[in-house]
Amino acid sequence: MKRILTILSISALISSGVQAQEYVQTTTNSAYANKSFRTSGNFSIGASDTETVGGSPLNIQRTWGNWMALVDGYKKDVYAFHNPNNGGRMELFIHDGVTNTKNFGVFSIRRDGNIGIGTAAPEEKLHINGSIRGNASGGALKIKSAHGYIDVGAQNASWAHIYTDRPKIIFNKDVHTVTNGFSSYNNDLILKTKGTERLRIQDENGNVGIGTNGPKAKLHINGDMFMNAGEGFRVFGDINYFGQYKDGIVFEMQDSNATNGNTDGGFVFRGHTPTDDISKDWMVIKTGGNVGIGTNNPGAYKLAVNGNVHAKEVTVDLIGWPDYVFEENYTLPTLSQVEKHIKEKGHLVNIPSAKEVEKQGIQLGEMNKKLLEKIEELTLYTIAQEKEIKNLRLENKAQKVSSQHLENRLAKLEALLLKN
Repeated sequence: MKRILTILSISALISSGVQAQEYVQTTTNSAYANKSFRTSGNFSIGASDTETVGGSPLNIQRTWGNWMALVDGYKKDVYAFHNPNNGGRMELFIHDGVTNTKNFGVFSIRRDGNIGIGTAAPEEKLHINGSIRGNASGGALKIKSAHGYIDVGAQNASWAHIYTDRPKIIFNKDVHTVTNGFSSYNNDLILKTKGTERLRIQDENGNVGIGTNGPKAKLHINGDMFMNAGEGFRVFGDINYFGQYKDGIVFEMQDSNATNGNTDGGFVFRGHTPTDDISKDWMVIKTGGNVGIGTNNPGAYKLAVNGNVHAKEVTVDLIGWPDYVFEENYTLPTLSQVEKHIKEKGHLVNIPSAKEVEKQGIQLGEMNKKLLEKIEELTLYTIAQEKEIKNLRLENKAQKVSSQHLENRLAKLEALLLKN
């Protein structure tokens, strides 16, 4: 810097003393060689007069190395502009006066207009090899075009911000988070595909809606739901499997490979009692629609209940109600036959024994039919007995009349005998 100031001072003195000349040029090998001062005001360093004619007010050239330097002391801070002939670019590098090394790539401008900071070979209009830092306030990086802008930066100590005036931001690759966190600021979190809302998480209560933008519960699905292999779908109530609270309920949908209990798929309602640490199947609905209550194996029955049933009314659909007993071609067993079967078998005809009922149970519909059959047979027996009793009464009445007639005749005979 001292050298440049000295040159400028000398040039001013020379210029004031030679105003009659067109220019002054130094050619000797001195401290002021290869410098020219024109009366037009142009100043040239390292260039001949022909190179400055019609040139810029300040023309600085160097025939070797193609760089110019601003030096602050000897081997201290050197700031240089470098224009290599083969690269067609301008560089600003800093010379380390301590280690006597040049740090290229501080700032570079290529002839195609690409600008590099921290790199000597910028590949874009602005190529930065390193971080960008803004101030605590207003330090965002703004990229603006004719279509809008986007700001990227930390606006406060708690958040990093991405602001834009466009209605949407497009990512052409997958988005991953390091801490597995993904949230909205103070609105609902909405996921869309092709511009259509598919899933919403409400900010005030955490309700999740799939196919609906107004979920009414923690999970609200407007549409069908399909589940494949695995343990199925579970809904837990207020439950703690390993604690002292056992008043919860578990609702499961299991697939055909489920091993939790004796199941072959379908629905399982499972829960605990206050004194039971092991969950039990309260009700199962098999894949074929068979229901088990108190048992997880309803077998071939549509409803299997292991326990008591209380109901106001039960309707059973039946075919073959025993009205056939009253048909004329029905063969009614005689009471003698009934008596013989009871003595041999210990139960009525077509009625299961106590051992059979204990082992196999009874079918309510079929048993009602059999019981009604016996009632109707008993009705026929009663009607037959009524007819027989009626006939006996008539016979008894006739016998009474005949007996009275005989008594009258005997009385008349006794009276005649007494007169004689």
